[in-house]
Amino acid sequence: MERYEQLVPCRASRGGGRSFLDCLAVRASNVGPLLAASKEGKVDCAIVRVPAVPSVQVLQFAAARTLHNLTCGAMKARTVNAELVYSLCPVRSIGEAFRRFGVPADSDEAHSVVVARLAREDGSGPDALSCSSLLEWEAAVMAAGEGIDVLPAGDIADFLSESCAAEPGRAAVVGAFGLLEEDLLHSTLEDACILVIGSRE
Repeated sequence: MERYEQLVPCRASRGGGRSFLDCLAVRASNVGPLLAASKEGKVDCAIVRVPAVPSVQVLQFAAARTLHNLTCGAMKARTVNAELVYSLCPVRSIGEAFRRFGVPADSDEAHSVVVARLAREDGSGPDALSCSSLLEWEAAVMAAGEGIDVLPAGDIADFLSESCAAEPGRAAVVGAFGLLEEDLLHSTLEDACILVIGSRE
């Protein structure tokens, strides 16, 4: 389990406060129950398909954008978790964002995913953000899933980079972000992804 301090201050909170991106790298023999629990609000999380995202830094960028939209009242999606997935997408379509980065709602197959949420410190930050502890949140994810294997803390960055190191994974990232070969001539895959979603109007 990893906690990444947010890149954007939580300006909407009283007296400031910090917001965090919490991530779990998960292998699930059947991701369906976790998807259902997330959709029903039983587990506060966004579920991002691997290897569609090449690094934690790309997730951090999307999280910072989500927090900015939340505090400015500019969210396009109905929930913070859906906005996080939408903020990854290089095109302005929530449905397309879930097609590219999510897992099909009726999936009952094994998947490697990143389970993420935007959380806040107790007593600060926007009310829309989760305030349950890291351990409580991880326990809820584990209880909701079926055949869930959570990678040790600290392994998420390697998990994501290794997933897109081979050609099938790299091709999945290039396709999800709509990258062209010229986009990668003078930048890393991670930087190209951030540039694409950062330039979305």
